[in-house]
Amino acid sequence: MLRRLTLKMLVHRTRHPMVQIFRSLLGSFGATLIDYGVLLMLIEVIRMNEVSAGSISMLAGLTFAYLAGRYWVFPAVPRGYRRIEFACFTIIASAGIALHVGILWYATYRLNLHYLAAKAIALSLVFCWNFTARRLVHSILITLQARANARCG
Repeated sequence: MLRRLTLKMLVHRTRHPMVQIFRSLLGSFGATLIDYGVLLMLIEVIRMNEVSAGSISMLAGLTFAYLAGRYWVFPAVPRGYRRIEFACFTIIASAGIALHVGILWYATYRLNLHYLAAKAIALSLVFCWNFTARRLVHSILITLQARANARCG
């Protein structure tokens, strides 16, 4: 039973929202490690300012998050809709970056929080935005494919 649960949670394709949230959290954890690693390197080693470094590090994490989401969290996007999915991801990610930068700037410069605390707040809020928006897009694409199949079949 544990093996079956492990396979369901980590391996098999699924549209179950709790499994997708779990996988998205794991993927986001990996993206966060990348994000924070790049952030620390840019600020502590290269001495870049916090907002610029935070934006660049988020792009590195976002690349990982896209790949994890595309191949593991929401893998069932119909083949004919992958360009639309990527365009939607780009729009969602762009809004997420704007939200992230705004939160990071406000928390760092207005609330005078340490950049790592500001980053944690920004990442948490942007995770909620990204997951909700990507799940909605994924559901719409699956529905469009089902309608197209019904018309053809």
